[in-house]
Amino acid sequence: MRTAIALILTTVLVADLAAQQPPGDSSVQQQISTLPSTSLVQVNLKEGDSVRGRIVSRTDSDFSLQREKGKRTETIAYNQVLSVSPVKRGHSHKARWIIIGVVAGVAVVAIVFAYQFTHLKI
Repeated sequence: MRTAIALILTTVLVADLAAQQPPGDSSVQQQISTLPSTSLVQVNLKEGDSVRGRIVSRTDSDFSLQREKGKRTETIAYNQVLSVSPVKRGHSHKARWIIIGVVAGVAVVAIVFAYQFTHLKI
């Protein structure tokens, strides 16, 4: 009798836990639904590819992504997605070197003026 009760309770608990588990792609769908459509995202697909772009529309089974380069729109099913993450925009390498050059130039000019000012002959 105890074995039968234990078996029934175990079955009920396992069935309850299985019912609470979300389907495999719902976490991806939830992540995508929380991202604003104006943000740039990187989508890593299960087949190994990755796509960058902006999410322009969402449905229950898929979403549309406007590619960053080429500006074409692609529809991707949630079950094809391995992960999705927002892309943090920083300065590009070219802009970073320009900023470094400007700062260095200003520093050199300030040093030259400071030297000239301290060594004035009156």
